[in-house]
Amino acid sequence: MVLPASMCAMIPMFLISLIALADTRSRWLMTRYRMKGQQMISHHSHYGNIACMVGFKERSPMKVQLAWGLVVAFACAGTSSHPQETGPLSPDASTAEATTDTASAVPWGPLSRGYKVMRGIVHLHSLYSHDGCYDGKDRPAEDSPYMLQCLAELRAAPCQSGVDFAFQTDHPANLRDHTFEEALHYSPSDGDELVKDEKGRVLANRVKCPEGSLVPHYLFFVGTEGKKQMPIGLSDPIAPEIFDTSYGDDTPLEKAQAAIAKVHEAGGFAFAAHTEETNISAERIVALPLDGMEIFNVHAMFIALLGDLFDFAATLDTFMAEGPLADLVLLPKLAPVAADVEKFDRVAPKVRIAIVAATDIHRNVELPLDPPPCKDGFEDGGMCENMHAAYPNFSKVLRDGGPFILNDGERLDSYRRSFRWFANYALVPAAGGAQAVREAVGKGRAFSAFDMFGVPQDFDFFAIADGKTVEMGEEVHGAKEITLYVRPPRPGRPPWWAGPEIDWSSAKVVTRVIHATEGGSMAVAESGGVESSLELSKVEPGAWRVEVSITPVHLKPALKGVEASADVERPYLYSNAIFVRP
Repeated sequence: MVLPASMCAMIPMFLISLIALADTRSRWLMTRYRMKGQQMISHHSHYGNIACMVGFKERSPMKVQLAWGLVVAFACAGTSSHPQETGPLSPDASTAEATTDTASAVPWGPLSRGYKVMRGIVHLHSLYSHDGCYDGKDRPAEDSPYMLQCLAELRAAPCQSGVDFAFQTDHPANLRDHTFEEALHYSPSDGDELVKDEKGRVLANRVKCPEGSLVPHYLFFVGTEGKKQMPIGLSDPIAPEIFDTSYGDDTPLEKAQAAIAKVHEAGGFAFAAHTEETNISAERIVALPLDGMEIFNVHAMFIALLGDLFDFAATLDTFMAEGPLADLVLLPKLAPVAADVEKFDRVAPKVRIAIVAATDIHRNVELPLDPPPCKDGFEDGGMCENMHAAYPNFSKVLRDGGPFILNDGERLDSYRRSFRWFANYALVPAAGGAQAVREAVGKGRAFSAFDMFGVPQDFDFFAIADGKTVEMGEEVHGAKEITLYVRPPRPGRPPWWAGPEIDWSSAKVVTRVIHATEGGSMAVAESGGVESSLELSKVEPGAWRVEVSITPVHLKPALKGVEASADVERPYLYSNAIFVRP
């Protein structure tokens, strides 16, 4: 994501940050949702079933205190396959996932329906993006020690953070000059294995992890992010039209559709990046149609709230000092990208489309000025002295330049750290390999979750239509009987957790079922806590999905200095939709 130069020029030269929105309403909770009355729901306790008729009343949005911020580099940054079986982060790791509700013979848990759950990252950049690893003048050569160290960090991060697959999306300008194997970071000397698709084309790189890693190996896939186009999971070779053609409104429809056809010929899926922006409309997404879009993007979250240097400095200063767990640095700023959610709800009643949460990491966030604004120290009697007095840790970067190093000795935007913030969980056939992973993500048999709050154990969402099971991402046409089944996620301890002892069961979780039609979207059911599942038997045409929010009070012991941020309700999980057609 790149801000226009004109906008960057309006911002202080050494920093951009995002606006503090104090005393605002959490619009993502219920502002666009109105509760439907008299929906027939069965609440299933994990210990028994209780059927009841529930009448819902309209709810007012909760009042929350939000503070947001970010650095200029985020906004102005540059213009044979054997995938892991169910891993340690998989929701199926709990015994509940493999069981069936014997009282109603409901096939709860992906395992019971023949799927393993794999955790992955979608939308990330390497040294093969013009702004990957480094952004600014005097960019180091790709074979320089600096860039090779960045590549080594990228290759190690999935092993350190429990990632089974990574869909890379390097920018076309640099990526097109590299071979497909280079784009996959293929290194046979490190034990890498190329994976081919059913047509014999190279599809992925299977990277072996060191002994003791959170996963034994992971898959790298190739995609690209250009001007609104973000095709993912491509097989070799990549046609020029894929690199060159935007999916945005300013591209002739037939030209964009021809480029999407090339993506499909390469076995990939045509996603769009930054769909919250106005230059790709809901009408264009339907007309193309796209295979997928983003439901969340870190850059978009921050750019939507542009403005307050001092709020950002205060928060980051706290995480640079001893106190809060460094990997939770995103938590005080986390908010939905409302425009993405709203656009999906406009599109989904008309076309089948998948969603992903986009990490969009570049690993390039550094103070972008040379020399730094406080290069002469803090005794200037002005800004530098004042900044140092108020923010002693943050101000050191204003003096020395470089990346923002948090209290664990690692940069703010490392690959390892960002891969632990959130991920996409794909339901992959138990015997499936790289092609099955690509299909699960591309067709929306997946959900996205913010693992910083705890890994989402036990979550499940599926339907039974006229006796046949329907998974997320699938369409149902003309069914006479449809029942939706939802089981809330239970936050669990991440295997990388390095913080204090936490009572993970004390998290406050709220699960909502959203129904989107051409007339709008609304929450039709809600469940508080993690013990009760939902069954919806009155299922009308439209797109049905699940949103889960969390008030992370359980994490207060790990948020020393920013404890109040744990009292705010935040997004926890977005499911893909089940599409019900007449």
